[in-house]
Amino acid sequence: MEFFNLFGIDTAGFNRWQLTFLGSLSLWVCLVLVVLGASYLLHSWRGLKPIESRRRGRFLLASRVLFLFLLILIIFQPALEFQKASRIKNKVAILIDTSGSMGLREAGSARIVRVKEFFQKNQGYFDRLEKDFDLDFFGFSLDLQPTRRELIKELEAVGRGTDLGKALQGLKIKYEDKLLSGALLFSDGADQGELKVLTDEGRSTVDFPAPIYAFGVGEPEGFKDIALREVLYDDFGFIKTPLEVEVKLSSIGYHSKNIPITLKREGRVILSQVLEVKEGQRDYSLKFKFVPEELGKLIYRVSAPVYSGEAITTNNEKTFILKVIRDKIRVLHIAGHPSWDVRFVRRMLKSDPNIDLISFFILRTPADLVSVPQRELSLIPFPTHELFTKELKSFDLLIFQNFGYRPYVNFRYLRNIQSFVVNQGGAFMMIGGESSFSSGGYDNTPIEEILPVDLPGGRELVSEHAFLMKLTPEGLTHPITSLDFDPRKNRAIWEELPRLSGWNVVLRVKPGATVLGEHPFERASRENLPILAVQDVGKGRTLALATDSSWHWNFINVGKGGSNRHYLRFWANAIRWLIRDPELKLIEVSTEKAKYAQGEEVKGKVRVLGKDYRPAGNVLLKVEVETPSSGKIHLDEIREGEKGEYLFTLSPEEEGFYRIRAEARKGDEYLGEDETIFSRETANPELEDVLMREELLKAIAKDSGGKYFPLSSEDFDHQIKLKRPKVFKVTERRHLHLWDRAPVFFLIVVSLCLEWWFRRRWGLS
Repeated sequence: MEFFNLFGIDTAGFNRWQLTFLGSLSLWVCLVLVVLGASYLLHSWRGLKPIESRRRGRFLLASRVLFLFLLILIIFQPALEFQKASRIKNKVAILIDTSGSMGLREAGSARIVRVKEFFQKNQGYFDRLEKDFDLDFFGFSLDLQPTRRELIKELEAVGRGTDLGKALQGLKIKYEDKLLSGALLFSDGADQGELKVLTDEGRSTVDFPAPIYAFGVGEPEGFKDIALREVLYDDFGFIKTPLEVEVKLSSIGYHSKNIPITLKREGRVILSQVLEVKEGQRDYSLKFKFVPEELGKLIYRVSAPVYSGEAITTNNEKTFILKVIRDKIRVLHIAGHPSWDVRFVRRMLKSDPNIDLISFFILRTPADLVSVPQRELSLIPFPTHELFTKELKSFDLLIFQNFGYRPYVNFRYLRNIQSFVVNQGGAFMMIGGESSFSSGGYDNTPIEEILPVDLPGGRELVSEHAFLMKLTPEGLTHPITSLDFDPRKNRAIWEELPRLSGWNVVLRVKPGATVLGEHPFERASRENLPILAVQDVGKGRTLALATDSSWHWNFINVGKGGSNRHYLRFWANAIRWLIRDPELKLIEVSTEKAKYAQGEEVKGKVRVLGKDYRPAGNVLLKVEVETPSSGKIHLDEIREGEKGEYLFTLSPEEEGFYRIRAEARKGDEYLGEDETIFSRETANPELEDVLMREELLKAIAKDSGGKYFPLSSEDFDHQIKLKRPKVFKVTERRHLHLWDRAPVFFLIVVSLCLEWWFRRRWGLS
């Protein structure tokens, strides 16, 4: 500005100047003038070429150029613009990781505390930075949270994850229309987002408009932790079928150590393996193979011991819910001897692809005399010990058909069968014949205790007369005897089925049992003789069919021009009911989801059917919730939805697994119970792997044109190169016109006169 003061131009208070043009000509006009000016000079140059003296030609051309320049000066109106301006500061973004892993204590203090100490120690650097830049401070975990410099000391590491890529993308969008000189990133790099995956795969490219200077927070050396990072399993498994669960884990800071990894269910150890930790290896994988023994939703837990010096202990176990269903129904069918009924029942069982059948026929008794040695017989001995001790629990259903046990089965094995039903939830069916029920010697045995009918003493309690089985009111709607969903059509179907020939005499129906089919006129204990009866016994179920002529519903019906579909439907229904097919439960409790987040409301439903398998209304419902801390909550606020459905809501507060049990009664009648499991998860996923990741932070810094520093670095301030601001804010302008001055017009006149005078003197036209 002092230069202009030498010429008497007052620039007091102004600190910038620039040359500007005040003409308001459009772009098209300017282009036309440029073309005309260029044409004028070209024409002048060609017109002066015949002049013999080059010096005279150049002089005349120079005078025309001067004239054209002065003319353009007037047209474009140049001026000197003096400005009072202040420099606008560029932005510098400072990001501080506030995720849960930053709360990890190392060397006596948490990572987030070390970041706070860094800002306290380097206050002078940030003071100098604020003179040239606007500093914007952010905390971040999964999202950016604006903060202020003075509030850094109050930041807490409570975020539920780290997504560096999302944070940088959010910053990029925020400063899209603003000048950003750079970013300072303070993090341990324990990222769970896409950026970590891409970096691990060598495909990371950080697209950021300014250099990022990353400060690594953490101590890679001396860090110790055993982490169960992931459990891989199918959404469901099959009962009594081998299942594989894969556990991915990491060991950091422990070398040449054997670590026991245990798989438990409900506190009971199922399997245990020893992980051999090797020098230089961090990641490991173990596979557990086991056989689920129960149906439903089951809670499993994989755990590792907690060792001294571990940085974090909450990642030493993983819990998961496994839904166990049936693959195939395993049926053990034992027949006393071949017969038409045995043949059709066995054919029906073999033809069902959902049934895995093991079948035994008794073709000779131990009392039968044979003239050859035992080892030369083609018939195998009846493996009673293996079947009724080792293998019994592997079956879902046991069928005795016209089978007298005494010559083949030890009495104590009958107690095993009883336990199989009552305690293990197995199913048992007895089909009639001359060697079944009392005629087979089952009165006063453990088998009678589980049958739905009482057996009279004596032998040969069998009748050979024909009869048409009559459905009871319960049988009209029970799933076993429901051959059609319409009760009237169902009754008509049963009335049209062929008559049966013969029945086994039983004493009476037990209390709690349900008669589905009865003799039309034969009496037993003042009631019609039960032919088909069922009962829930402990955890299992039993069925008694007191006849060996159900094959009539197949063979004779087909012979009369009908079909065997009703026969097949009856037996399929019976098997599904006996094994407690989930679709046939009287009571079913369920929730919308298996996993719920913190603060999320659980919506549940209880579906209740009566003994007739119709939706049950006005039931007495008891719903109890077992919390993760083993406390119990009784739910009173249960509202009735659609018929047979009862709705409830729950707001779980504790982290972990909840078990909901529901029990239903209608008057004095017990309808059953059911349970389900759900989990409320609050665990921070990044605490599963809290190792500082320098390689990720270095990749971010390199890709953006920045640099990486350990947090303990002392000379970082000389290595951080931030783009200086170039934008100014003008508060006042003053223009000094250069085109409307007397010398300009004087020079125009002089240039024209000089050219005219010299052309006349030199004799040029």
